[in-house]
Amino acid sequence: MKKSLLFIMSMAMLATFGCSDDDNKAPWEELPSGPITGADAMITFNGDRSYGSVQIKADNSSKGVINVVNVLPGYPEVTMAVDMAQQPDGSFNVTGATTLDTPPCMLPSSKSDEKLVIYNLSVEGNVTTQGKADMNFKAVLADNVQNHVTGTWVLAEYLPLTPEGMANAPVQVSWVTKSGGVEMDARLSAMASLLAGNIVYQMLKSVTFSPDGNVTALYSSGFDLVTFMEAGVDKQQGRYIHVNNDWKESPRNLAFWYSPGNYLCVIPYMPNIMAQIAIDNGEDPDLNNGALPEMEKQLLEKLAQLGVDVSVLMENFEYWNKNGIPLQIVRSDYNSMSLVLDEKMIDSVVKAFIPALDKLDEKLAEMIAADPNDPVVKLLMTEIMPELGINKLADLGSLWINDTESFTIALKLNRAQ
Repeated sequence: MKKSLLFIMSMAMLATFGCSDDDNKAPWEELPSGPITGADAMITFNGDRSYGSVQIKADNSSKGVINVVNVLPGYPEVTMAVDMAQQPDGSFNVTGATTLDTPPCMLPSSKSDEKLVIYNLSVEGNVTTQGKADMNFKAVLADNVQNHVTGTWVLAEYLPLTPEGMANAPVQVSWVTKSGGVEMDARLSAMASLLAGNIVYQMLKSVTFSPDGNVTALYSSGFDLVTFMEAGVDKQQGRYIHVNNDWKESPRNLAFWYSPGNYLCVIPYMPNIMAQIAIDNGEDPDLNNGALPEMEKQLLEKLAQLGVDVSVLMENFEYWNKNGIPLQIVRSDYNSMSLVLDEKMIDSVVKAFIPALDKLDEKLAEMIAADPNDPVVKLLMTEIMPELGINKLADLGSLWINDTESFTIALKLNRAQ
């Protein structure tokens, strides 16, 4: 009997001592140490639902560090110090702020090494000992990279058929050749400006550069070149006319911007763009488990089939991925600006697409054989190509490589009133 009593008392003591470490743990020590993901992680970025993971490392009851993965578009991983405050229910509120000193990248696989404060990032949220997290992240572009670009801009609307009109056209092309002469260069520049400007004017109503770094636009998806050229040009008034009125607003978090000095850098965020394309096509936008690399591969294969030199394209892509696509800003005041590219900035990209012109000539020949009176064929053969001084589309490649002295293309924007 004494032995049985002794045994019971010993077991009770062991149980008591065995549980004492856990029972004496402070609430902050009970917080989960691993990543919180899926339905357990309710995360927003600038008010929009974001998917990824959040992990918290508590140093004590009032200080800690959080690590977020694939939450902020363009930033695969961000770590920041936070203040913690225990709540009556045993959970902890967290708040913190930091700066992001590299540009966002187009793909999660790489990150820029250039140091420049881009974003001021803050977080407010709550994490429980049961492994639930509710986090709200907000990012605002630093003042030094807003550069009076923030706001909504509309396209200039004049036709580039006079010197005054050219200066106020939505797209302004200056194409100087080695052999064409002043008159031919003026015709070439005017037709290129008219054609490109009409397409852009009909498909883009406005673009907004938000303080949080988002680029959004009012756009139209309807493309009809013949209608654009016939109904979208008012030569009497010297202006373009909108043919499309079915304007749509682009989703947020597809593209971002920042403006260092006299440049505007635009960063398309490919995972979200590809997800949106999948949604528009009625497909599952899940880009996990290798879906994104596969989509990239398919896109490159399609471009290669068209004759595009994808190896040259990828060299440029590696730079854009880390720094964004740089557009030079030219302006005399803060109510209008031109976003400019010259031949040095786009030469390698243009050359990558030049081999595709032969494929387009083949397609054009098929269209002519099927119906010589096709409106698109007539527009190209009787108006556009003669004004450009070419007999076939592949001639544009020779013109670029062998005969271009200088080239600039500018998008003219006016601040919306």
